[in-house]
Amino acid sequence: MEFATRNTLNASMLNSSPTSFESGGYDFTQNTTNLDFSRFFEGPLSGINVAFGFENRFEKYRINPGEEASYVNYGNAINAGTAENPVYIPSPTGNIPTRFAANGSPFASGAQGFPGISADNLTNETRTSIAGYADVEVNVTDKFLVDGAIRFENYSDFGSTLNGKIAARYKFSDAFLLRGAVNTGFRAPSLHQRYFNSTSTVFIDGAFVESGTFANDSRVAQLLGIPKLKEETSDSYSLGFTSNLGKFKITVDGYLVNINDRVIYTGQFSGSNAPTATPQDRELYDLLRLANATTARFFANAVDTRTQGIDAVVSYSTPLGNGIFRADLANTFTKTEIVGDVHASPLLVGKENIYLDQASRILIERVTPRIKTNLSLDYSWNKWNAFVRNVYFGQVQQPTNVEANRQTLPGRVVTDVGAGYNITKGLKLTVGANNLFDVYPAQLLLSSQGTSGILYPNQAPQFGFLGRYVFTRLALNF
Repeated sequence: MEFATRNTLNASMLNSSPTSFESGGYDFTQNTTNLDFSRFFEGPLSGINVAFGFENRFEKYRINPGEEASYVNYGNAINAGTAENPVYIPSPTGNIPTRFAANGSPFASGAQGFPGISADNLTNETRTSIAGYADVEVNVTDKFLVDGAIRFENYSDFGSTLNGKIAARYKFSDAFLLRGAVNTGFRAPSLHQRYFNSTSTVFIDGAFVESGTFANDSRVAQLLGIPKLKEETSDSYSLGFTSNLGKFKITVDGYLVNINDRVIYTGQFSGSNAPTATPQDRELYDLLRLANATTARFFANAVDTRTQGIDAVVSYSTPLGNGIFRADLANTFTKTEIVGDVHASPLLVGKENIYLDQASRILIERVTPRIKTNLSLDYSWNKWNAFVRNVYFGQVQQPTNVEANRQTLPGRVVTDVGAGYNITKGLKLTVGANNLFDVYPAQLLLSSQGTSGILYPNQAPQFGFLGRYVFTRLALNF
């Protein structure tokens, strides 16, 4: 990804500023090589399937700086004199502003709206991992199946991990089958989470903020005591059944997932240059100014979470007239919550509510619907088919740290329709509409909108705010 900013300026360059900038970008490469073997043995018991394999993965992440004018503050200076007799020397790395707007505020640096990526953000990091797994699936009887698997993986930057899974299935009859599984998991933070660092304009509670994201090994992170990233570990459990009752088919699965040391995006830290500010806050303030930022955020292993849920699907199919009628009802009930205390270092004592602020807590627990229901009706006859799909998206919350902006967005039903005709065996024409009735999420409170003109939630992805979408699709299958 490469970024360019147009129709803007670098205010600190005054009248000499260009109006377009090459702002830098990001490169990511991943090469994965797998070698897998499997064989089914019919003789033992009712059959045994054995599989094993190996994987090698290479990843490379690079941050490319933009042109100098896209990020530098040309109004900064350093004092080469004394406090009584200052001598200001222009310097982009200085901490003294010398160019001011009419309201007395220092001119901002870099391209307005999207400051370019600084040369200090140049990153070129790689890692490799090697892994091996073994899986044995045993048909103890024609009705009882047991599956066990282990996976070993070694990361060049996070060390080794061994995880396993045990699953079983019992077929009581052709109409009812019970299944369950238990497994452990491991996820190494991505290279992006470890090394991403940049400053961008973000919209928070009705205002635009120049927010900097800093790597966990940066000086800013060290000042605040942000721990270095480590791996996430998990354990999960599931139990469910499927039932075939002729025209009716029912599937229900319940699950529980515990994630330890989950990686989150922290709240907004800021420094201070007030006379009473601590040396830590003064240095933090200066470092943020050099990064063209007013606040700092990080990726951190801050919390443990628990996710519980039930997925249920009921299908019904029957001949109707000259065609086939099919109905599918799918429901998802899920809840994610933070468990235990926040994982904070001693330097973060007293700042836990910034490290995991209320907005971040809502992002984890309430920005995705806890209830989602999908009812699809389809009728096919000869070369024709038609469908109607209604999806209910449950309520969500808009993440905010301002109590007055706290808002629960009500549930909505979105309707899709379509009709298709098979012109030939391999050619099908379909016309339809997604979100037929042009449904939108609830608008943000006026206090959340501010002067931005952003009407709809930009951080609570209930179902989007693009409205009705009408389409014609021609599909050709060879």
